[in-house]
Amino acid sequence: MTSGRGSHKRHSAFSLFAAVCVVVSCAHAEESFDQESSPRSASGTRGGASSAGRSGAAGNAPSAGSPARGGSSGGGSGGSGNGAGNGGAAESGGSDEVAGGADSAGGAGDGGSSVGAGGMAPDPVGCAESPSARVQYKVLRSDSVVQFQMRFYNEGATALALDQCEFSYYFSNEEDSMWNTYVDDASTNGGADGYVALQGATKVTVEPVAPGVTGATHRARIVIDSPTVLEDVDVGLLTIRLEPTSYEQPHQLQADDYSFDASKTELMDWERITLLAQGDLAWGCVPQAP
Repeated sequence: MTSGRGSHKRHSAFSLFAAVCVVVSCAHAEESFDQESSPRSASGTRGGASSAGRSGAAGNAPSAGSPARGGSSGGGSGGSGNGAGNGGAAESGGSDEVAGGADSAGGAGDGGSSVGAGGMAPDPVGCAESPSARVQYKVLRSDSVVQFQMRFYNEGATALALDQCEFSYYFSNEEDSMWNTYVDDASTNGGADGYVALQGATKVTVEPVAPGVTGATHRARIVIDSPTVLEDVDVGLLTIRLEPTSYEQPHQLQADDYSFDASKTELMDWERITLLAQGDLAWGCVPQAP
């Protein structure tokens, strides 16, 4: 019996000791946890402060965020010198970006007006008041093919730059097909340069004219892309041909064409072919509305 009670006491003491160990271990673990979690919490706090610091940098340091956005706005969709300059100088946020976009749009508007202002000059009217050149005409065909020859002279005191010249032959178009254009001959002769072949440099395009003009709905526009100059002793020669792409009806009727004259079978002065020199009417009369 005594032995049983002693064993029971020993067992109780061991259980108490085990319980104390558990409590101590838990307390130690909690202390360790507190010590470990405290630095993490501090680190987390520092992380929060760092995050707040980044937020502060985004809000207070324009050189970090704003110039990038400003540069992108000004240089991106701007497309003009003004737009890019203003965008690049932006030091604050969205309002400067909007201003950069507005400046870019303004630059585009200026570009458009510049193109419009520098585009095709308005058609001349009337006749050359003081002709500085002279054009002669000879008819070569009177059927549905328009073919003619021109001889031209410089009547002015200074040399005439051919790349600044533009000839116009006016006609009323009855064809419903397109026109093929040909330069059968083009040259100048005389002066210091002697004979100069210009066939490859001469271009012909068919263009509509203002509606309501007597004897003309279109013109053959002839230009010479050459640095050759026409001196007062030079003579220029052009042979031009227009052929319809289809010979089906309706056919071209040349009798009512403004620049056509069946009676001119030899080269003769003809004011119904015009010559512009540097944008001024140097020879001929432009067809007018009745």
